[in-house]
Amino acid sequence: MSFEQEIRIYRENHPQKTMTINNVQFPYMLSGKGKHTLVLLAGGGGVSEAFFKHVQALEPHYRILTFDYPAGYPTSDSLADAIAQLIRTEDLRNVYLVGQSFGGMLAQCIAKHHPDVVSGLILSNTGTIMANMSSDARSLMRLKKKKFKKAMTLVRWLPFGLIRSLMLKNVLKNMKKNDPNETLYVHNFFKFMFLQLNRKKELHMCALILDFMDTQTFSKSDFTYLDGKILLLQSIDDDTFGSEIPDLLVDLMPNPRVQRDMSGGHLLILLNFEAYIDEIKAFVRD
Repeated sequence: MSFEQEIRIYRENHPQKTMTINNVQFPYMLSGKGKHTLVLLAGGGGVSEAFFKHVQALEPHYRILTFDYPAGYPTSDSLADAIAQLIRTEDLRNVYLVGQSFGGMLAQCIAKHHPDVVSGLILSNTGTIMANMSSDARSLMRLKKKKFKKAMTLVRWLPFGLIRSLMLKNVLKNMKKNDPNETLYVHNFFKFMFLQLNRKKELHMCALILDFMDTQTFSKSDFTYLDGKILLLQSIDDDTFGSEIPDLLVDLMPNPRVQRDMSGGHLLILLNFEAYIDEIKAFVRD
């Protein structure tokens, strides 16, 4: 079955709802059953349907909320506020924020500013920003900021078909040592997912990430209420945030459960799908 067919069936069984929050239309998908809710927060692509297999695996056990990031929220704070309001209005309980990469950083923002809606965090291959970061960690974040500014310029001026091709090439360049069937799966997956992007959406995602880097700072006191309720998944073969920033994230969080022996690189949630799902289930159950 092709990705197009899988997604078509997924969409038929998972219709979107829309809520107006702060005068912005906010489309979202809510499904599943259970006493816990998992809010799946997409990474830097901002395409929530990248979680479609995760939704199907998790919804028999939990309520699942997921969404793209509406362009009407131009900052990480305004987006975090809208997500928190969505959770409150839907009266969702026992909420775990499940964030990959940028989704993990956004989860920290929601947890800091809206502790009333968060019961736990499950963060994979993500970073953080602390006031007392080392010079090496700050240099890495400055380098990432510079790269995103360059990316915004390219997205603004290059033909978007070329942008999609460059994004796919960037994903695949780190997979040369992977199984050919695995590489083909990732190629087809991201080729379809990148077709869901357009220039406006990608500029919005770059702007959100840059805003996060400019405006957010976290400290231990922001997360003390989540003592023992945080799971950090850090691939052994992911160097997106170097080695120091993942260590800072561990130090930032109060008594987190840390899993560092999983493979899959920055695509852990896709390439190590079953182990990722098992870790989530075990953590929420415990």
